[in-house]
Amino acid sequence: MDPATRGQTIKRARRRHGYSQSVLAGLVGRSESWLSQVERGVLSVDSHEILTRLACVLRLDLIELTGTETEAVTDMRYDAARAIERAMMRYSTLETIVAETGTEPRVDLASLSVQAHQTYAAYQAARYDEVGRRLPRLIREVEAAAHTPGSDRPAVCSARAMVYNTTAALLRRVGEKDLAWQAADRAMSAAEWADQTLLIPARLRVYLARAAR
Repeated sequence: MDPATRGQTIKRARRRHGYSQSVLAGLVGRSESWLSQVERGVLSVDSHEILTRLACVLRLDLIELTGTETEAVTDMRYDAARAIERAMMRYSTLETIVAETGTEPRVDLASLSVQAHQTYAAYQAARYDEVGRRLPRLIREVEAAAHTPGSDRPAVCSARAMVYNTTAALLRRVGEKDLAWQAADRAMSAAEWADQTLLIPARLRVYLARAAR
């Protein structure tokens, strides 16, 4: 497939999903400038990995981007959403954690808080691919912290609110509405426990209110 045809296919699919160039570029780990050149046919995408990412995010068959029969993309859901969902649904009681690891978890709340804020900063910078990789581990760690006796409850809830705030924002970007609602609900609950409801942006509070109707 020639670069111009592929670029137009990507552009049409991007617009159909309501993604800006910045959002789509962030989801596949590339710059907005790179995507702009790809859509205009200036740059050719030869990487099978990048083509596969584009196909997954845009819900396209890979053949629509290659023009030739090749390995199909069988799961058209945004890859990071699956890992995030697994992390969110994991039953993280202290007993479960000990059974899986053999030891009680050691919680470094200062480090966890720093990582939560860094991940949110990466989201604001539209580095969505990076954020998608970070969140499953952060979710597991913040849930482990929440189930660790003797931990600083307000500090844990503050970090938990930040992690789920970022999670909800990213999931809304990629159309995972149900999972985004669950993340937003957890963010609000954690913020209330920490007595820091200002941690939750107004747009997520509105999102929760609408979803509850």
